[in-house]
Amino acid sequence: MSKVTQVVVALQGLLGDLAELAAAEVGVIRRVHKFTARTLARTMVCGYLQNPRASDEQLVQVTAQCGVEVTPQGVADRFTLLL
Repeated sequence: MSKVTQVVVALQGLLGDLAELAAAEVGVIRRVHKFTARTLARTMVCGYLQNPRASDEQLVQVTAQCGVEVTPQGVADRFTLLL
């Protein structure tokens, strides 16, 4: 298996099933309306890889690429739950 394939498999696990398990344990996703654990993890990882200082508005653009339409406040609310 190539290194690229290994990275892809690892990221799929991290941004998929592992994200769901972690979200359940931490309680970051209380209701599934727009964000799921997978889309939230993908938003954070991809958004902060693009820009480590991404604003909520910039993260909203990443959520759209993940198929989720939220407001900047919806993104900010996820961080409030983590504190």
